[in-house]
Amino acid sequence: MVGRYEVEARVWKLISGLLKDPEKIRLGMNKMIEEEWTKRVGDPEREARTWTEKLGESDRLRAAYQDQQAAGHVTLEEPGGKLEELEAMRNPARAEIAHLLEHKDRVEELE
Repeated sequence: MVGRYEVEARVWKLISGLLKDPEKIRLGMNKMIEEEWTKRVGDPEREARTWTEKLGESDRLRAAYQDQQAAGHVTLEEPGGKLEELEAMRNPARAEIAHLLEHKDRVEELE
């Protein structure tokens, strides 16, 4: 069984060794950043653009349905189902964009 003081000595030796070798810390941080980037499959920036475009398209369609209703071309009930479909599309898009931004922030924090 390893005693408390022996564990502390081993930990101190490890930490002091790292502090004496900043290159080892830099390499370790670069590896962590690379691993964080590779956690995502695909290109995060391309994914963000795609989700932002989907969100923008749903906003445009929503506005068009509302304009049609306001102009009296359709009743309030007619676009109801379509608006529900658009909202169902918007929620995952918002969630994915938020997730991608959190991931980007995490990588920037590590950098």
